[in-house]
Amino acid sequence: MIEKPNRKLSQAEAKRWHHYEKLTKELQSQGYQDKVILIDVKMANILAALFSILLIVVVASLYLWLYPIRELDITFNFLDSLIFIILVLALTIFHELVHGSTWALFSPRGWSDIEFGFIWKYLTPYCSCKAPLTKRAYIIGG
Repeated sequence: MIEKPNRKLSQAEAKRWHHYEKLTKELQSQGYQDKVILIDVKMANILAALFSILLIVVVASLYLWLYPIRELDITFNFLDSLIFIILVLALTIFHELVHGSTWALFSPRGWSDIEFGFIWKYLTPYCSCKAPLTKRAYIIGG
C-alpha cells in the first residue's frame, strides 16, 4: 500500500485517501496484490520540465534547419503573453480531460468515478479515478 503523503492533504485529497485505503484492504482480502508504482510529484514536475526543454530544443532545431534565419528578433507584448497563458491553461485542462474521459470509459460508474483537482503547493493539476482499473485501461488513459 502507498504511504500517506507527508504534506497536509486538502479535504478532497483526505477523502480520496480514505477511499483508497478502504478499497485496497477490500481488494487484498479478495486475493489481489498491491504493486505500488509511483513518481513523486516533485520528480514528475522535474521530468516534465526536462522533457519539455528537450522537445523545444528538438523542434526549434528542426525548424531552424528547415527555415534558416539570418537574424533573431524576439519581441514580447502583452497580448501575445496573454494568449500564451490562456493556451497553456486551456491545453492543461484538455490534457486532464483526456485522462478523465478515457478512464471514465473503463470505469464501472463512468464520470462518477472521476475526480479532478489541483495541488497548489506544486502547481500541479491532476485527474484520478476512484475505481480500480485494469493495467491496460490505466495505461490507455495515462
